[in-house]
Amino acid sequence: QVIQFSLQNTLAEHALVFDSVRVMHIKVITNNSNNIDLRPKAAASWIRSQLAESIRSRHPYQVNLLLGGYDEPSSEPALYWIDYLGTLVQVPFAAHGYASYLTLSTMDRYHRPDMSLEEGLHLLKQCINEMRTRFVIDVGSFSVRIITREGVREVAI
Repeated sequence: QVIQFSLQNTLAEHALVFDSVRVMHIKVITNNSNNIDLRPKAAASWIRSQLAESIRSRHPYQVNLLLGGYDEPSSEPALYWIDYLGTLVQVPFAAHGYASYLTLSTMDRYHRPDMSLEEGLHLLKQCINEMRTRFVIDVGSFSVRIITREGVREVAI
């Protein structure tokens, strides 16, 4: 089972700690003695509970993340939006941070559930162009990963 994390945060050290510790823990869970893969929904629920518990501690994680994966038993892709308070929502498309102010309206207008990969990449390019046009600072380059039944692959955009 391949689970792809995409992190965007306000404090980089929290993301690094959260990412490294939690990903290692998820790998331990998935390689348990029962040899059962962790499905994306279960991973998202576990991450949500960890974030919800951390807000009650002295050092809460200040991390928002998107979790994407492919659920083999149901043959469905899954995308989860999770914020630092432990709010979890399964969504068809998502963005965090300032990018969400600039791109969610574009995704809401043009996204269709039956989009092909090429149409999805075109929509992503539209969102990136919107950010380059309206964002105050240079948005730099992007790394795009596609999650399918065969695994995760990176594409140039």
